[in-house]
Amino acid sequence: MGALTVTIPNERRGVMGNVRYIVVNIRFSTSYATGGDTGLTAAALGIDAVDLVHFDNPAGYVLAYNYSNGQVLASLQGAFTVTTHGTHQHDITTVAAAGAGTAMLTPMVAGSLEGGAQVNTNAVNASAAIAHVAVAAGALAEVAAATNLSTIASAGLTNAIRCIVFGR
Repeated sequence: MGALTVTIPNERRGVMGNVRYIVVNIRFSTSYATGGDTGLTAAALGIDAVDLVHFDNPAGYVLAYNYSNGQVLASLQGAFTVTTHGTHQHDITTVAAAGAGTAMLTPMVAGSLEGGAQVNTNAVNASAAIAHVAVAAGALAEVAAATNLSTIASAGLTNAIRCIVFGR
């Protein structure tokens, strides 16, 4: 449970000064382990130490590296909250974040939005206006144990996430 598949495409390695870099594709397991999937270690990459890992975070996931044990932690954006200011609060329908880290609002009246929300303009009623709508993202939360993350991918890859590892 929780082992990453690590591949280095076309031996994409190099040296910049005294720092080595490796472009790596990782694939999560079909049963994510609490605290992160394992396997992205210096030994697995053929280096002495991992100094920095940068992930191409796909589809609303935020990935983090645990340097002490080589685990990759996967998190998702928590639920969004919507606050309206004005007299037409009842004219807004909210839809929870859809796993991709975005909130969808369907305003029934014209108005301004904050926080990068997406608006369905097909449902706008120009006869009224909302003074202000604020959208706030919830805290990051680790994905649940045993979640199948094996299909999340970076753009241009199938079932793999691109990252670059710097080390010695």
